[in-house]
Amino acid sequence: MIRVSQLIIAVALAVSSPVAASLGPRSVKVTGDSVTVRHLLSPDITAGVGEDILDRVLLTGLRPGEQRVLSPAEIRLRLAEAALDPDAYPSAWRHPVAITRLAQVVSSADLVAAGEAAIRRELRPAGELRPAGELRLFPGDRATVRPVTLPRPLLAPVGDTSLVTIVRPPGLAGGLWVADIAVTSEGVSALDCTLRYRVRVTGRALVASRPIRRGQALTDEDVLLQTRELSRLRGAPLRSPGALVGQRAARAASPGAILTTDWIEPIPAVRRGESITAIAHIGRVRATTRALALADGSVGDVVRVRTPEHRKEFLVRIAAPGRAEVIVSP
Repeated sequence: MIRVSQLIIAVALAVSSPVAASLGPRSVKVTGDSVTVRHLLSPDITAGVGEDILDRVLLTGLRPGEQRVLSPAEIRLRLAEAALDPDAYPSAWRHPVAITRLAQVVSSADLVAAGEAAIRRELRPAGELRPAGELRLFPGDRATVRPVTLPRPLLAPVGDTSLVTIVRPPGLAGGLWVADIAVTSEGVSALDCTLRYRVRVTGRALVASRPIRRGQALTDEDVLLQTRELSRLRGAPLRSPGALVGQRAARAASPGAILTTDWIEPIPAVRRGESITAIAHIGRVRATTRALALADGSVGDVVRVRTPEHRKEFLVRIAAPGRAEVIVSP
């Protein structure tokens, strides 16, 4: 996180002693979201005083742009509460102190909410275009977005502020989402931070209802619709039994396994070892022959075949189940 100090509190000490009058009013600018003992004492007085005492809060609750005056009696009380003897250096707090808050705090809750809102915008509905394999939300899906750690509040100048967030999806399924949040004040970038979120999506998807072997043609009886967590899947989950029409299993699956788009493949129009009719067109001449497919192929695929008599191999383009067009070299 890059933290740029933006909170400026003006502390003016009105001193009436001759020495102080010759120096003029003392003005101290401090950075932080509160006023501590350190801001009321000069460096020679604070030397040797423990940091835990110096960092005690003297004044909190100032609204952005608000000014408040601490009387000498209030200062003495605050110093006594911080375990400092008010009578040790009486000249240090003889006069009132005017404190003006010139900045505002961007809370942890605001930062977390900005990152979550940006991530939810990235989780677009399934109908919208998006990179292949990226998580899509379907009607009825539920997404939970939680930060891995809570950020520290940020300080920004007084004025209109806005949060600009850029989201980076995880490189691997189930990884952390990253939100880069920039805080701008009056249109000028003031500070930024980076938050990481765990995103979980649950929804209805197809799961195997019984053992499925590789290459098996799929039917509705092979699957069930169940509500499962879908965030860690490598492929997009299958959402409807209609997705199985004309498909077969690209690999085996055990009962209860969530089925994804990379788990299915089209049932080939031609199977390896199957006898097909190969048709060649040379000019107006049309010749046919029987050949054995050396690989599976769908309509439009180019596969290698072999004639059983002469064992001659050549390429064909699958035109329909059991039929192919010979690719003739020019």
